Amino acid sequence: MAATDVTIASELSRAKVELDGKFPATDLIAVLLEYIGHNTRSFGRDVLTAGQVFHRSLVVYGGIRECIGKVSRRSTKGGELLTEGESLTSFYTYTKAIPLLEKLLLDFYLENSDDRTRGLLPPSDDVQSAISFIATWKIDRSMLKKALEDLTNDTFQKLTPAVQAKVQESRQDSRVKDDKMILQALGEILQKNQLEEKHIIQGREGTLLKDVKMSINALATVLSSLPASAAAEDLRGVSIRVMLLVYIPFALINAPQPARRVKDHLKRKEIWMAMKELLGHVIAYIQGQSPTRKGRAHTKTIAEIETLIRALEVLFLDISDVIIPLVEEVLQLIDLAALIRRPLHGQSVALIYALLRLEQYSREEEHKEEHKNISTFRAELKELMLESITVLQNAKDAVADVKTFTWESREIAAQRHKLDELFTKVRQCFSYFQIDDQFDSWHREFIVGAKTDEGHLKDMRARLNR
Repeated sequence: MAATDVTIASELSRAKVELDGKFPATDLIAVLLEYIGHNTRSFGRDVLTAGQVFHRSLVVYGGIRECIGKVSRRSTKGGELLTEGESLTSFYTYTKAIPLLEKLLLDFYLENSDDRTRGLLPPSDDVQSAISFIATWKIDRSMLKKALEDLTNDTFQKLTPAVQAKVQESRQDSRVKDDKMILQALGEILQKNQLEEKHIIQGREGTLLKDVKMSINALATVLSSLPASAAAEDLRGVSIRVMLLVYIPFALINAPQPARRVKDHLKRKEIWMAMKELLGHVIAYIQGQSPTRKGRAHTKTIAEIETLIRALEVLFLDISDVIIPLVEEVLQLIDLAALIRRPLHGQSVALIYALLRLEQYSREEEHKEEHKNISTFRAELKELMLESITVLQNAKDAVADVKTFTWESREIAAQRHKLDELFTKVRQCFSYFQIDDQFDSWHREFIVGAKTDEGHLKDMRARLNR
């Protein structure tokens, strides 16, 4: 159940009132605040933390308008010219603050993922979607942290004492409450989960299910004892990410959508042992950060834990033995989907969907029996995936300044052309796998993605230009 920050609605109403044409220089900020206010109210996760971005930005916005008011009253009083003093200081401060706040809000608005509902837990339809969800969750968390850190900019703090006090407030209470919501949702699912030891592929006396559940509970207990601090925020972040990853087998094995072979794969002993090991290392790492235990030799580093996380993701995705493995390429494609901004996002995701379909098809046992040479074409698919990763990385970097790009810009046009060329090669792969009749439906998805990219970009620019 999504949390509700009731103060967003009232402050959003206030922001609308202040879009009054009195100070046109702040109109873009007011429009962005209105959009962001609506978005944060619909989030299913990070509600309070996202709300903090809105609240603090609104205070900065008010500080800018207060400074403009001071300058306006001073410059019109008796026709005096601005001189050294409070008015001139206010003038320099607000003119520097306006572009900074615009850029911060534009980045925050455009870097939100397409999942506007911001669900608490990964989907249970397939492994790839669940891992993609967690990748987006990680990006979102970093985006919120960066936005709140950027709001402490010295320029903003110079606006008024009220602004300085607001942006210096700790964000940790909101972050902790948001994290507790995810932990509570995980706890409820695990309590209701109907998995039994006999469902795990292990020895008759095996207790891997019990061991993993105990490790999850132990990690949750450790997290509950952490203080509301910046250092603890990062510890909770990596811990919740691991818990979301471990949640995947619990959810998918009991869900109706995944294929039987996927469920059987997630029951493998190796997977449950890897989950138990990863949870144990995270618990040891957090406990090792306490002053009395810091620096213990057996504790894994964060870099080593990240390696274990990636290894578990690979284990989840490596559903069958194939001649040419493509798990790493699939993971890179999934990661890139969360990093590409809207002008190229729809087309990029459609391309990734088509590549994932080809990879999935080439692993399906019934099709291997029908066309025994299909798996040999994974070499061509691997080459296409590697080329796609390079193009998509360029697409990620192509839109760096969110305030200046347009659909007709030369750089965007060049990236769109490269994506079109890649999709032509995708058609060839469909032919290799003897499923030419399926290509048109995926190509339509690509066309829809392009139209969505163009429509959303132009709609937003039209709104911002009002």
